[in-house]
Amino acid sequence: MWLTVSTVYAKWKERLSDVVQRYGAVALVTHYGLGALFFFGLVAAWKFGYGEPLARQFGLGATAEASAAWGGAYVVYKATMLPRMMVTAVLTPGIARVVGRSPKPPAAP
Repeated sequence: MWLTVSTVYAKWKERLSDVVQRYGAVALVTHYGLGALFFFGLVAAWKFGYGEPLARQFGLGATAEASAAWGGAYVVYKATMLPRMMVTAVLTPGIARVVGRSPKPPAAP
């Protein structure tokens, strides 16, 4: 069987679902917190670094530049969903240990 993005994505989505079932709120806060940090970090990088030269090159105004920052960040955010799911699945058990939450036992098949 060949490894494709869809098979890897399905595997990690299932693993993330298992982590959410076992760790509950800790997994959700970890996933959404990492997502928010990543998204707003991309917006900041676009606004303060990468977007400005592009906006000047194409003669965009301030509104178009802001829209490009948010739009570009969203595209990259969605494109990196798989690595963020992997990071969430790996970090959640450690974060749960730090905050003192024990996992629920895995569901019986």
